Amino acid sequence: MSGAPKEKVEVKDVATVNDTVPAVDSDIPAPVRAQASTNAALTDRDLAKSYRSQADAMYKEAARLRKEAEELDPTVKKTKKVEEAADA
Repeated sequence: MSGAPKEKVEVKDVATVNDTVPAVDSDIPAPVRAQASTNAALTDRDLAKSYRSQADAMYKEAARLRKEAEELDPTVKKTKKVEEAADA
């Protein structure tokens, strides 16, 4: 083959998946997946518990992101314009 390398190439350092994934904030729990204790179908109670857990985790993540956004660029509150016609 004309495109094949002429020398044997040895790979010494290979990045793993963990090297490229950013660290996760330890305050935020990992999403909990609803699981039945047996091979039976999930009950509404199991699903509701899972949904609440996921909602709590998302709420905490949203609050953290909003805080970071405010640190980067604080929200400017708009002021009400006073009608100048009242002064005239």
